[in-house]
Order: sequence, then structure tokens, then C-alpha cells
Amino acid sequence: MKIPHTSANNDFPDLSDLSDFSNLTSESVPLHVCSETVTDESLHTLAAHVVSALQHANKTVATAESLTGGYIAKTLTDISGASAVLEGAVVSYSDRIKHKLLGVQTQTLQTYTAVSAQTAAEMAEGIRLAVGADIGISVTGVAGPTGGTAQTPVGCVFLGCATQNGVDVTRLQCGGHANKTTSQTTHDPLTDVKEEHLTKAAGEQQTNGIKQNTFLQRDNVRRQTVQAALQCILQTLQTTK
Repeated sequence: MKIPHTSANNDFPDLSDLSDFSNLTSESVPLHVCSETVTDESLHTLAAHVVSALQHANKTVATAESLTGGYIAKTLTDISGASAVLEGAVVSYSDRIKHKLLGVQTQTLQTYTAVSAQTAAEMAEGIRLAVGADIGISVTGVAGPTGGTAQTPVGCVFLGCATQNGVDVTRLQCGGHANKTTSQTTHDPLTDVKEEHLTKAAGEQQTNGIKQNTFLQRDNVRRQTVQAALQCILQTLQTTK
């Protein structure tokens, strides 16, 4: 759903006029399911395309990132020449920073929570106005393994994209096909180890396997989010020529 933007009269973004953000609903926001495992190589290749496309279009971008913690900006700055197209980034992990640096309204955070289409929309417009970029990209969501709800389960991410023409928001469902590790307990018959030591070692190995699997799933949510954000920039450039 596209929402008209406000004019920037001050350095600090003022989003108080965007009352129609409340019109964003699950039905009005498109859903995109992310099901592939994203690699460093694929992100690097995609980021190179984004930087090149921004350069050719003479456009700039800025990011407001919550669950990705600056991953989108980092991926772009891995590419030579990114300094010409990336204006800046804000890691707005807390609600306080979303409000203080991006201008997200307190009422929005209280009514819709940080993981919502409304917050993503205000974050995207806020970063665009704050740094004067042509495109503002925002992501806010639940990387997991905790923090999910029935309305916003683990892997739920809202991606905002703001331009001078307005704000678009997409809901992502990430986390599918993450690499998984399996824990197997092996026993060396040549080693005489007491049974309780084997049990303890197996328990520790299983715990480590669970932790590793949790990291991989969480990391995959973030990588899929970064990929979707980069693809969004390319799509925005194509539609605003």
C-alpha cells in the first residue's frame, strides 16, 4: 500500500501528518515468503547490482534497520563505490531510537508495536527525510528464536520503502530452508570412558547442536531480509525511471 509522504521542512523528520498509516492492514500489505538459503556470495553479487543501478540512476539510499542490525548497509559498503550512493544508516533496535532518530510516533509504537507495517512505514520515511536520500529502506521484525506472537511469528518482517512518491510496505515471512545441523553421539570402542561421562558429553553436544541450529535459523532470517531489501531497491529504481 502506498502512502503519500510529508514535506521535509526541518532536519528532524516530522511524521505527525501521516495519519493514514492506520489504514495499513494484513490484507492491504502484500506478503512475500522467503524460502531459500541466502549465501554471502549471492548477497555480494546482488549488492554490486544495487550499487551499480543506483549509480546509473544517480540516486541515493539510506537504511533504517532493526533486526538486521546494519547488515543491509554493511552489505552495500562491501561494494566499491557504495560511498557515492549510500547516504547513511541507523540501527534502530530500540523503540526509543526509532522515535528519537527516525521520528516514529510514540502512538504508533504503542498501538501497533515495533513489528508492524505502520512502524516500518514511518521508519522508511523517517530515514529518507533525516538524511535526504532518494530512497529510504526500513526493516523491523522477529529474527527469533523468541519474541514471536500469533500475529507476528518468528520470521515475520515488515519491509518499508520510501521515495518522494510515497511509502510502500511489504510483509516478509522468512526463515524457510535454513541450514540445520544434526547432533550425533559417537562412541569409540577403544576408549574406556565411564557411562556418565558419555552421557554428559552427549548432552553437551546436543545442546551445542541446538544452539548452532538456532544461530543458523536466526542468521537465515536476517540474510533473507537483506536480500529482500536489496531486491526492493532494484525494483524501486525500475519503477521510478
